[in-house]
Amino acid sequence: MGQRPPVAAASTVHTYVSRLRRCLEPGGGRQGHEVIKLVGDGYTLRLGSGRLDIDDFEKLVRDAQASRLNQDAARAASLFRDALALWRGMPLAGLPGPYADSQRARLAELRASRDRGRAGRGH
Repeated sequence: MGQRPPVAAASTVHTYVSRLRRCLEPGGGRQGHEVIKLVGDGYTLRLGSGRLDIDDFEKLVRDAQASRLNQDAARAASLFRDALALWRGMPLAGLPGPYADSQRARLAELRASRDRGRAGRGH
């Protein structure tokens, strides 16, 4: 133990990335559909829009806000409930750093504003 990774670490990572590619990439990353790309000595994960649960949450919130502006309170309440139902635990739990911290704060505020909006209308 110490500063050096185990001898088989690189091979193990390559094996797991290969398995992830089979799950995430149509055609195993062929034909330009690479989700996981080799970059230098590491990998990067490239996701299109709408591939993360936060995208679903934010779309539901936007749609709910639009419904509320269009005087459709029942639809707005339903969409807000759907958005809040997606919420599980702390966003980006276990990820350190200022970017993750700022996103956690932004998402907590977004969720709190939805909760306040529902409470203020008796939902």
